[in-house]
Amino acid sequence: MKEFQALAFNVILAPQDDGRLEAIAELVTVYTEPAYARDEDGEMQRRRQVGQFRVLYSAQCLRHLSTRARQYADTLDAALAAYTPQPVPAPPTDDWKPVAA
Repeated sequence: MKEFQALAFNVILAPQDDGRLEAIAELVTVYTEPAYARDEDGEMQRRRQVGQFRVLYSAQCLRHLSTRARQYADTLDAALAAYTPQPVPAPPTDDWKPVAA
């Protein structure tokens, strides 16, 4: 599972053939994810690898994206508010018997 680490924003000004200037936003999302590899002793090691992905957006698309992100955040808040934790019963301890080796 990728985990969010950082967000960067770049503005690209692109001159068009008709003489006007167009602005494009580049959003760079930096994430980490687990990676597994064996070390020199042959032991499995878990490490985190850093990656990124870049997406170009127009101003209109960024506004749409922010509206959707706000809707998703509201959905998360509603789900959390509606959640009622259920107690987890403790396992019985009086029936415990050792296992023969």
